[in-house]
Amino acid sequence: MPALEPEITAGKWQALAPACDAAFPEAASGDVTLPADKLDAELGCRGLAQFVATALEPAKSRYAGPLADYRRLAGKLSDKVGPALRARVGSAPAAARTAEDKAMAKIARAGSPVAVLAECAKRFGA
Repeated sequence: MPALEPEITAGKWQALAPACDAAFPEAASGDVTLPADKLDAELGCRGLAQFVATALEPAKSRYAGPLADYRRLAGKLSDKVGPALRARVGSAPAAARTAEDKAMAKIARAGSPVAVLAECAKRFGA
């Protein structure tokens, strides 16, 4: 992500905002609805926390607090989801990745990423 950032921020990304808003109206609403399935919610929260932590890493001096919170949440959830994920899909890495991808797709529609992560922390105690 750090390698891509200069090209993105120097580009004309502002023109993409309306399309993003149309594709993900949930992010603009402020309401957060985590997936009803606990494992989907945990996998989505873990994935989102990892993604946002990676995105914030280059600016860690400005975002040290949230970055630590997101890493802690991802770590806590990683410890919890392994056995449940194996019980659901078996031990095949491809099946696990597919389940994780589906959970990320659901969490992307749960609301604004920062608000979703706050709800994730509230629900899963991180």
